[in-house]
Amino acid sequence: MTVEIRRTACSFDCFDACGVLAHIEGGRIVRLAGDPHHPFTRGALCPKVNRYLGERYYNPERQVHPMRRTARGWERIGWDAALELAADRLESARKRHGSLSVLYHKGNGSFAGLKVLGERFFNLYGGATHAVGRYCAGEGDYGTTQSFGWPEIHDPLDLAAHSRLFLIWGRNPAVTNPHMMPLIQAARARGALAIVVDPVRTRTARDCDRGVHPRPGSDGHLAIGMAKAMLAHRPVERERIAAISDHVDAYLGLVDAMPMDEVLARTDLPRETIEWLALTYYDTRPATILQGIGLQQYTRGAQTYRLIAALGMLAGHIGVPGGGVNFGNWPWPRMRHVVAEDRRTAAPRTVPVSRLAAGLAATTDPVVTVGFFMGSNLVNQMPDPAASRDTGTVRGAAVRRSSATTWRIRGQGQLAKFTPPPGTPMWPASMPSAAMSR
Repeated sequence: MTVEIRRTACSFDCFDACGVLAHIEGGRIVRLAGDPHHPFTRGALCPKVNRYLGERYYNPERQVHPMRRTARGWERIGWDAALELAADRLESARKRHGSLSVLYHKGNGSFAGLKVLGERFFNLYGGATHAVGRYCAGEGDYGTTQSFGWPEIHDPLDLAAHSRLFLIWGRNPAVTNPHMMPLIQAARARGALAIVVDPVRTRTARDCDRGVHPRPGSDGHLAIGMAKAMLAHRPVERERIAAISDHVDAYLGLVDAMPMDEVLARTDLPRETIEWLALTYYDTRPATILQGIGLQQYTRGAQTYRLIAALGMLAGHIGVPGGGVNFGNWPWPRMRHVVAEDRRTAAPRTVPVSRLAAGLAATTDPVVTVGFFMGSNLVNQMPDPAASRDTGTVRGAAVRRSSATTWRIRGQGQLAKFTPPPGTPMWPASMPSAAMSR
């Protein structure tokens, strides 16, 4: 039987965005392989994607048919009936209460350009109430956006070609984005340094030049200590920084107010280590910082990212090839024309996903009557699902797969869910202000 190969891309929540070759035989995908011509993937996929067909795509528990909840339990319905049900409920809510009576939330497990079509749909619908925020990385997003305007990163190929120092802070790319490691190793082969900052002696640390291991949760203090060392021992261009940044005096006052002895006590690191790390980062040009998501799993997570971002400003590594302070990679601002933000007719309204029950209880004009969830299972992911059930908006939402789309109409006891099968068409053809130069 002839094997057809189709070129596609991985949509996992990952920095790598790999090129994928899907081998199709008899209408069934039989193998996934890395695209050898993709400059980042270079023919190799990560273990998660190598297991994807068996563990996810063809898993017998995967929800691939529309299901409707009735008094007798879940019942399978046809696609036409499912789409008509969703359209009827959404249209009824809009006519009775306005488009903001619909709650919309999209999860983060799967990305790629098609994932913005939910936003496009609800903007064309008139606008909806959005459940915003994330369970694991919202603080990093917020701190990075405050610092640079938006979380985006340097092209990894730019870093591979130009960076002379990789400061890998709270990130383990050897495990979490393995395609970055060959680029780091290639840069090391031409003389670049790679330093890991992580409380854990990770697999990445074994493949780098040096590791610095502060006490967990002390990353912000370490960043302040590094700033103190740079300001004391190097000619930091304060006038240049003030010209392109906001709140510089407040930041410098914060750094000056913290004694170095407190930094040492908080981080469990000797002064010599902090000064060596700071001055090596300052002196090696260009240098880049690669941050992970673990830095925000403590109090003051957003401030930690802002303090690390400020190091890039102090050292002059912002806006240069091979530099930057890198966290996340959200291309949404470049896709605003796709999501049709200008077509919404209602002003934006949001509720925090981490406090959904309280947010919905306070949302009364109009009250939320319909919930539409994509790629998210709020019942088993939110901090207080019992309270959310008590609001009556997601009560009884026993979603089998987190990739299911779920909606419910308050007061009518109806819940439907479906995951479109493969191929189903869903749509027709502020601290530093130098943010955008990063």
